[in-house]
Amino acid sequence: MTCYIILALAMPDSELSAHACAQEAKLYMTGSSSEVTDIDQPDPEKYPLFSSAVHLDCMLRPGDVLYIPALWHHNVLAEQDSGMSVSVNVFWRDMERGLYAGKDLYGNRDPPAADAAAAAVEAAAKALAQLPPHYRSFYGQRCVRRLTESLEKGFAE
Repeated sequence: MTCYIILALAMPDSELSAHACAQEAKLYMTGSSSEVTDIDQPDPEKYPLFSSAVHLDCMLRPGDVLYIPALWHHNVLAEQDSGMSVSVNVFWRDMERGLYAGKDLYGNRDPPAADAAAAAVEAAAKALAQLPPHYRSFYGQRCVRRLTESLEKGFAE
């Protein structure tokens, strides 16, 4: 998902569903994959937000070429009874080489900086869990505000 993709379909007709990165919170992502295995009939109890995720659907025919932006989750489903799907994909990156996870040819792994940030969030949550609920909420919201402010300052520079 950290790479841009050009997908050229060879065979057979296939339906593609794509979700913009802004929909990530509704997709139940684990790494670069969604936990939802049946996107047409997701379990509403286990994945209540999935059906509200905005997505783009299109039918691809052999010879069609599609651009998929980095960080977009996508799913390709070959027509029924075809047994297989063949496509040619070209991946490219726009960040400096050192910002990507090593040996991640297809951009499926999160960048090391994102992994480190996620670990820091987990450590912060664990530390705040020691506090009574109203303190935990107050200081958790303060941390979120500080993080948001720091990211916004970084974008402005």
